[in-house]
Amino acid sequence: MIENKKQLTFGDRNSRLLLVISSIGVTFYLFKLLLDYLSKSYQSLYINDTRGFILGGEHILFPLILSSISFLLWHAFSYCVSEFTNFGNFEKVGIRLEYEEKADKNFRSIVGMLVTHFLLTLTATVLILIYQDSVILCMVLIGALILTSYLTHKYWLSIYQTFFNRFLPNQNLFINIIFPWIGLALSFIIIGLGTYDISVKGKSVIKFSATEVSMYFENKMPNTINVFVIDKNNKVVIEKSISKDDFVTTFLEISEGKENETNLVNIEESKRKFLYAKSKYEYNNKLDITEYLSEGTNHIVITFEIKSALRSSKHYKIVNQLNKHNNNKVLINKENITIEL
Repeated sequence: MIENKKQLTFGDRNSRLLLVISSIGVTFYLFKLLLDYLSKSYQSLYINDTRGFILGGEHILFPLILSSISFLLWHAFSYCVSEFTNFGNFEKVGIRLEYEEKADKNFRSIVGMLVTHFLLTLTATVLILIYQDSVILCMVLIGALILTSYLTHKYWLSIYQTFFNRFLPNQNLFINIIFPWIGLALSFIIIGLGTYDISVKGKSVIKFSATEVSMYFENKMPNTINVFVIDKNNKVVIEKSISKDDFVTTFLEISEGKENETNLVNIEESKRKFLYAKSKYEYNNKLDITEYLSEGTNHIVITFEIKSALRSSKHYKIVNQLNKHNNNKVLINKENITIEL
């Protein structure tokens, strides 16, 4: 149904369209800028945070803002399409009035989404800033907001209904706005964690000799490495599990925040934000295999698992053949194996 109200002139509509198009350009630039900040923010994660998360407030806030901007851009594009369609039928009065109403409705939705997402982002920012310092205080504030909303729900409900009827008709705050907003933000968080995995380069170098197996890991270190020595009869001569703690560690560590001087050596006990993309961690270990090699064909099998920030795992299996002759000379099929983790 077309409302009986004063219609905007062609010049008014043209000016409004140009304003929205200009805003799209600025907003898109801001969106791209925030995407860069998102990528940079995920170059560092929190280790051993007392809250048990590797993500800080910035890792959540940027995706929420990007989610809000995405929905604003979508509504702005929808308005532009409807207004351009209106201009294309400007001489056809009946069709024009229908498209004008649609364009006006889409423009009002931009205003409604702008106000709604501003309030959502502002609320999320305050909660995240408080959460960074105190989880208890954050929970108390959420409880206070719920209690206040309940006690004054009649007043806010009146404002809510008036606002949504005017700017976002037939829209449910939770189903049409908040849930999609959080869902898209989670997608940006996954993208951010993906850029973290890509930026952190890991490497492993396994060296074989007649007397030992040397293992080197850079940046990405498995919790356990399993080494098997198998003789010519396919019998497992030895099965040895080597833990991360058994490795000799060297690291160049770059972090943000206050230095914890009580944990200068043990990086696992400190609570800081580590810049993994610029830091370097090296782990070395050697396993003596002299007494386990028998005459004839031997196989060394090494297995380990590397976990990523996305909790996905990559399983590695290295098999190398060593032939021991009766003169104790050992022929090694491949002495050095390098793996990009």
